[in-house]
Amino acid sequence: MTCTAKKWGIRLQPPAIILIYENEMKGKSRQRIMPVRNFSKFSDCNRAAEQLKNNPRHKSYLEQVSLRQLEQLFRFLRGNLRGQSLAETMEQIQRDTAIDPKEDLNRPEAR
Repeated sequence: MTCTAKKWGIRLQPPAIILIYENEMKGKSRQRIMPVRNFSKFSDCNRAAEQLKNNPRHKSYLEQVSLRQLEQLFRFLRGNLRGQSLAETMEQIQRDTAIDPKEDLNRPEAR
């Protein structure tokens, strides 16, 4: 089946990844809800994103969604489970992924 991902997001209660896609054969927009199970505030977001993307049930739908975008959705979910507000979670994600323009990335770190 060929489908084109249009939008994706999260549902906080109960936790799920929601994908809105278009079926290219029929030209219809559809919604797919992928429940997030066994995910806690201590879970690894990268690992959870990889498991969801490689799940045989969801693999064909998530081909066009990058692993980084899925990981970011799981970070929002983890922030909610930790009791953080959406603004706090966004700020933390931005701090974690920001690159300092003054830092020389080619220089090895002193150990």
